[in-house]
Formats: sequence, structure tokens, C-alpha cells
Amino acid sequence: MKAWFNKTWAGNICLVVFAALLLSLVCGPGSAALAEENNKLINVEVYDEAEKEYKLNPSDANPATIYASDETRKQYTIKIKLQPVTPEEFQNMWMQLSANGAVYQTVYLQNVKGATYDAKSAVYELVYTFVYQDAPFPKGDYTLTFYEGTSPIKTIYLDFEGPPPKQEPPGGGGGGGGGAPAPPAVEPGEPIMADVELDAAGNAVATVDPDVVVQQVKEADVQQVTIEVPEKPGAKAVIVELPGEGILAVAEAGKGLRLETQVVDLVLPPALATAPEVKEVLERGGTLKLELRPVTGTEAETLRSQVPEGAKVVGDIKELAMKVVTASGSERALERFAAPVWVTFGYGAAQVARPDRLGVYRYDEGDGAWVYVGGQVSSSTRTVTVGLYSFSKYALMEYSRTFTDIIGHWAQAEIELMASRHLVAGVGDNRFEPNRAVTRAEFAALLLRALGIPEVKPARPTFGDVSPGAWYYGAAETARRYGLVVGYEDNTFRPSTVISRQEMAAMLVRAFERAGKPQSITPEEEEAVLAAFTDAGRISPWARNAVALALKAGLVVGRADDAFAPQETATRAESVTMLRRFMTTAGLL
Repeated sequence: MKAWFNKTWAGNICLVVFAALLLSLVCGPGSAALAEENNKLINVEVYDEAEKEYKLNPSDANPATIYASDETRKQYTIKIKLQPVTPEEFQNMWMQLSANGAVYQTVYLQNVKGATYDAKSAVYELVYTFVYQDAPFPKGDYTLTFYEGTSPIKTIYLDFEGPPPKQEPPGGGGGGGGGAPAPPAVEPGEPIMADVELDAAGNAVATVDPDVVVQQVKEADVQQVTIEVPEKPGAKAVIVELPGEGILAVAEAGKGLRLETQVVDLVLPPALATAPEVKEVLERGGTLKLELRPVTGTEAETLRSQVPEGAKVVGDIKELAMKVVTASGSERALERFAAPVWVTFGYGAAQVARPDRLGVYRYDEGDGAWVYVGGQVSSSTRTVTVGLYSFSKYALMEYSRTFTDIIGHWAQAEIELMASRHLVAGVGDNRFEPNRAVTRAEFAALLLRALGIPEVKPARPTFGDVSPGAWYYGAAETARRYGLVVGYEDNTFRPSTVISRQEMAAMLVRAFERAGKPQSITPEEEEAVLAAFTDAGRISPWARNAVALALKAGLVVGRADDAFAPQETATRAESVTMLRRFMTTAGLL
């Protein structure tokens, strides 16, 4: 690859700007110049796409993960925020992307289109897409250095990965998982009835008056706008056309949009419509188009023949698609959403033997196999709801799994349930080994699946004893990124060390917070909770607060004889029951 340094090229050659490459430069007092030699404190904040949050000063040891914008790896979009920066400083700033001593692209920030400036807080917001037309960007480590004039200001580190993981969170990676809790119940408005007509192809096409939507958005007590699409028996598909004016009004008010159809129900989050690539089309008179189709005929037969052993498809297989349509009629499919779209699948009571064994599966076209996504089951409404970051073909399935060595075991029910959710697996020969001890790496992997966090393998390990070739490499590094594990003082993780019950309690409390359930406890409460156990004095000082929090939240319980057994190892059966307790309490099951 060639190295470029040309101001005109930087502003014009094959670089796409969308609207939120967020870059945070925080300057100290003194001269307006952003130079470190002037004792300026400069921080850079970059959106880490694996962690779904901004990372402060991504370092060589802890870079920000950036996923490719397309399958060819020729485009990488980076989100940044500059703050505080004056317009005069901004005009003189530029950034340079490098790897292995080669300069890939140089970009003058004044040439970035769509940059927004908040004068009150002195914040610039941008989205910048680096594009290389001749070849893919090599996966691996990159540096992005910012300059003002000829002075380098700051260098940050990026890990360019390929396309984002196919398994959308929530839904678990690898062998399956749980996911994030569904959105809380909100006060819906009076359902808006869509107009439905059958087109020449036999599709039910639904439209809605944007003025009616806008009017309902203005009602203060309405937290969610609901559009009901009347059923059209015999329709081959349901096509919903949502006008940009109405969608943006809902999104900009911070409200959700619920669609009720004969195929599935959906809740569209505000962030979906305000994403730059969507908002730009909607603001110019475009529409958001959803295509919801039951898969039938030979296609359905082929898909059903590939269902995993032990699983049964419940109802129809559904194909879901979402597109933006310009005012001129050109369509573009949305490959990935800025926030999860919550999709609800219904089932009949006679169709299912064990509702708690239900889950949503996605068909992977590349591998020709069904992949477990997750789902939260409501037996009262006979529905399963899951958050999806992309659309494809989906099926609701009932899956049962057991093992020869757990029959009659005290944890049999929990093990079978977690296995049906693809959270735990056997050890071969149809055995589970429920009484075998669990390692730190194994429990970290379990928690990631429960939270629906896909494992990401960075270019270099951050733990001194975690090898990139180990099976637990992704689990250990991802658990550290999400704050589930912290490691030891010597920067080791000790992945193969058997985990103790107090360590497990600490990890569960961190995972509980990650699931949106932060806990607190007063010193008096902590002492009272721990005093119930005869061996409370054996709990390590660092773990006392975590154990008390876990006990208070109901994530863990003691053993027999009023003992907690903090230093004892936990068995696979115990880990599964704790996981079940955690997921139930966190609203993940």
C-alpha cells in the first residue's frame, strides 16, 4: 500500500463521512494550542464497537476494537468527539492512520463533511470512514495520530477486525447465550390503525398517516407509539412502509415505536432512526420499509431439515428485512442496526410441551446451519422476545437436552434448562460431570454467554498468562474488557485455576451490574448478611463486600450447616444453579 500525505486527497478521495466518529480531546488551562509541550492534558475517546461504549485513550495494550463496515474490509468507520476545541484550532488539525510504519491515510479535519460543533461545550462530533479501494485493510493493530499544525497531539491505538460477529447481541456467541433484558414496559398510546391493501404479488402493504403519528408523539403521557397492522388472511408477506416524518418525530422524542403484525411484533428503538445512514434518508422524504415473510414451500422444508438434533420448529420460519427507501424509490437494506430491534414471536399452547425450553434461532446462510440467538419467554402471553441487531431468517424452536450422568442429580432441572438455552454443554460421551470443579476461564465464558456478549479476540493478549491459541483466549480477554474479571497483581488471569465460591460471587456481582442491576449495601447490612454464616471469618477481605452483595441479591446461597464455604471450589452443578439464579434475577430468562 502507498503512503499518502496530500491535503486535497485527504478531503476528496474515497473517504465517506457519516456523522459520529467521536473524538475527545480535553485541554488544560493555558494557551489555546493543543500541544503537550504546553502542558495540555489531552484525552481521546473512541467508540469501541466490541464493548459498545467509548474507550478513553485506547492504548497499545488495550486498543479500541473497530469492525469493518463491509464484508470486503475496505471500509472502517471510527466514531470520535473532540473537546474542547475552538473552530480556529479545528481548522488546523489533521489525523493520520498508520500501521507497521506505513501511513495509510491522512485526513485534514476541516475537510470532514458533517462535522457538528456545540459552541457551549466546545465539542466537535464527527463520523469518519476510512476507505481503501485497491485491497482490504489488513486485520490488526493501527495507530491514529492527531496533529495541530506540525505538532503531534496524541496517538491512540485501534484494533481493526473483520466484519462484526454474526451472532448479534443479545443472544450469546459461540454455543449460545442469554442476552440483555427486554425494554421495560411503558405506557403505550392508543394504537394507530394502519391502512392495509393487497398488492399484485399478494403482499399486505401497510401505510400510516405521518400526521397521526406526530400528533400522538406530542402527548406527554405516551411513552411508546403503537401501530397496529390489521391481519390480511392469506397474505404472502407483510410490508410496512413508515414515513420518515413520523419515524423521526418518534425517535427525536426519545420514544419507542411498536409494530403489531400477523407475522411478528417489533419495537424499534429511537437510535435506529437517528443513526446517520438512516436519518439522512428519512430527512429527505424517504421511508423505512419492513418486509416480514413466513417462509413456505420447499424453502421451508429445506430449512426444517437442517434443524439441530433435539430441536423442533414451533410455527412458521420467518424472514425479516429492513430497508431505507429514498424519495426517488431506490432501496438499500440495513445490514446492521445502531441499537437492537426487539422482535416478539408468538406460539400456541398446543404447539409446545415445555415453554421454558423455547428459544429463537437464526439461519446462517454462510454455514448452512441454525444458530441459537436467545429469547425471553413469557408463558402468560405465550411469546418469546429477543433483541436483534440485524435481520435474517428466524425460527422459534423448542429444544431439550439431557445427559446420562445427571439423572436424579439435585441440579438436573437447572442443568437441563441451561443446556436447552445453549449456555452449558457436555464433556463428551453424553456426560456433563456435574461434580467436577469449574475453572476461572470456564466460569468467565459462562457469564459472557448469559449476558449475550460475543467473545472478541484482540490482536494481542492483555493478560500475561493468556495465550492467543488457548480456547479461553476470547473469553478471558472479553471478560476483562467488560469488567467481569480483573486479574491478579502480577497481571495474570490464572485461567486454569479452579474458581472459589467467593471469586464466583464477585464475578456474578460484576455481571449483575453489567446487566443493568447495580447493587449497593451499607456496612451495617454487610455485617448482618455475613453474620448468618458460621465461616464468615474465612471470607477474604477483598471479597466480603461482593459476597454480601451476591447474597443480598439472591445470586448465591450458602451450603449446609450455615456455612458459605468461601474458599471451597464450586462444582459445575453449582455454577449452573448460580447462573440460573443470576439470569432469573436479572430478567435474562
